[in-house]
Amino acid sequence: MSSSDNNCTGTLATVADALEQRREYLLGRTPFVRNEIVSPYLTFTKMQLDMRRKVEILKYKKNSTQARNLTAKEKQAQILRGNYRGNVLYCADDKNIAVKTSSSDVPGPIITLQEDPTVPLYNYITNQFSPAVSFTESDEKWSLSILPNVTVADSTDTIIATLLVKDAIDNTTYYYTYSTPYVLTIEGNNIPIDASGETISITINNPRIKVLYQSSELANSNPNTNPNPNTNFVTSIENTSVEVKLEPDSSNTNTFSYSAQIYLGTITLSNIYVDTYPGISYNFALEYIITEEINTNTDSIISSADRKTTTTNTTVNIITNLDNYSVLASSECTITTPTEESSTSAVISFEGTQTI
Repeated sequence: MSSSDNNCTGTLATVADALEQRREYLLGRTPFVRNEIVSPYLTFTKMQLDMRRKVEILKYKKNSTQARNLTAKEKQAQILRGNYRGNVLYCADDKNIAVKTSSSDVPGPIITLQEDPTVPLYNYITNQFSPAVSFTESDEKWSLSILPNVTVADSTDTIIATLLVKDAIDNTTYYYTYSTPYVLTIEGNNIPIDASGETISITINNPRIKVLYQSSELANSNPNTNPNPNTNFVTSIENTSVEVKLEPDSSNTNTFSYSAQIYLGTITLSNIYVDTYPGISYNFALEYIITEEINTNTDSIISSADRKTTTTNTTVNIITNLDNYSVLASSECTITTPTEESSTSAVISFEGTQTI
């Protein structure tokens, strides 16, 4: 499938779209960590660190940048001059012997040097020709940037996540499945007291997760416009109906307010077939329509005007991409349907395969 079949309903991307794609790609790249050193100055003094480094330099090791080992000719010259000790006995406790800096012709004020192995060797270059930065390329094929606990209002499409294809992608197209947990929130303000005891039926209609390339919806994201229904993205949702019984406090005389929340399960978008070229990104936007209806009973005294006021003053939202979200207790109402929250684990999942 070509990009023109899949993206922007067959239209070419504008320059602005291309620039925005580039911007999102750069924002999604994780820069390599250049500095992994943890400062030792929180534990050790500058004098301790300087002394440890001077002691290491004065060992005249091969990897020291301050001094070099003698060549074979230089060692032979020392032997001929009679100032070379070929047999040197090493004592493990030599490091405990304190010596003056004047013994090694160290410039500056004379101080006592003694090796302390508990002090880290800091700012000591062991290989001055090593590259400035070394790193390993990431094998991550894509990343999903998720907006946690995002509120999506009725009849308003809201971006909830962004997919960014990385350089390590191994195919030009992929099938993805995105599943996200959600909570339904219900809130009513200035509700007529005559609505006491009434039950409000709330239905989530036409829930759909749209896939956008910049601001344009992909052709196979919309079942109403896609000429090939076999490639349609499929949105499924748990528990689309909720009933709330209004139970205002007896102290209310004219109006009251109520609120309720319930975890209903997950919204899943599957069969997401998209082009996956390095650097391309897609936005996922959730939209739905809410209908509210008061189920009046034979003992109801609420007028038609108060019924309309009750539904008009009731706001229903979806909160999705749950991340450590705590469902609030109901206030002046009871959720009668469903009788309990969904048992589905509130975990966000995103998977991709080359075939289905």
